[in-house]
Amino acid sequence: MLIFKRKGYYQVEYFDEVLQKLRRKSLKTKNKNEAMKRLTDFGESLDQIKKAPPITISKFREEYLLYIKQTGSKKYLSSVELSFRKFFDYLAKDIFLIDIDMITMEKFLLSVFTHSKYAAHLYLRTLKAAMSKAITWGYVQSNPIKGIKLPKIPTKHPAFISEKELNSIIECIAMVDVKEIVITAFYTGMRMSEILNIRWFAINFTSDIITVQNSENFTTKNKHERVIPMHTKVRDILLRRHNNSSVYIFAKNGILYRQEYISHNFKKTIRKLGLSESLHFHSLRHSFASNLVQKGVSLYVVKELLGHESITTTQIYSHLQNDSLINAIKLL
Repeated sequence: MLIFKRKGYYQVEYFDEVLQKLRRKSLKTKNKNEAMKRLTDFGESLDQIKKAPPITISKFREEYLLYIKQTGSKKYLSSVELSFRKFFDYLAKDIFLIDIDMITMEKFLLSVFTHSKYAAHLYLRTLKAAMSKAITWGYVQSNPIKGIKLPKIPTKHPAFISEKELNSIIECIAMVDVKEIVITAFYTGMRMSEILNIRWFAINFTSDIITVQNSENFTTKNKHERVIPMHTKVRDILLRRHNNSSVYIFAKNGILYRQEYISHNFKKTIRKLGLSESLHFHSLRHSFASNLVQKGVSLYVVKELLGHESITTTQIYSHLQNDSLINAIKLL
């Protein structure tokens, strides 16, 4: 290996025995001592790569999707599948994973960004995580996506409905099960997948709490369980359904409803009532949080009820705290 400086930064030139050609890699430092330390680390990772046979993107995708299927949610699996499919469409050919470079990745992501900012950021997150796993598995020695940054997307406040609007929606829905699922979402803040997968043993009528649990067939988004106090309207629904012979609370003849079916019914009702097109079933979760914040509930309490890992996620509702902030100043 040969170490040299280029534009002030140390680089290493080495012979890639897998691809049988000379390659260069930046050590990303101007300091010689730091460069030598990173050179040693790079040499060790290179030895690890030599032990593993070269792998194509298509083969790595198969392995990675199998890993995500076992460890992630169905929704995240779909996102990863979509990201790889779009990247393949862009490349128009299968190549070795080790041949993916930062320039290729950046051009791909920017081409997506021109017509869909949200999709570009999704592909950036999912493919970056995939390449990090490729490093762990010894297929590559660096992540070509690590240094890529896309322009920020302007923050949008989540759409939500009031209790009055909820009542209008409920009156317009014909099917009882859909009505009760919508009410449960509004008064618990649970995700649709959590509601559809909730079982009777997660309900405690003595303490009036619902435990959002992981099971052999379902895993919460962050894999953590949480407890939600039972609103009286939700309690009434659960008591009415308590004679249900199914293990699941919301099931038809023991079969779970498809999420798409519930979403379609909700969206159809929104359009029928002439409400905002930005409203979706997930807006009921936002409504739960937004209405609590507007009534002065702490963001930290809302964070726990929603099951957010970080308060940063919950801060999308901070703009609704105006009344609470004004009342706080009046206490001075």
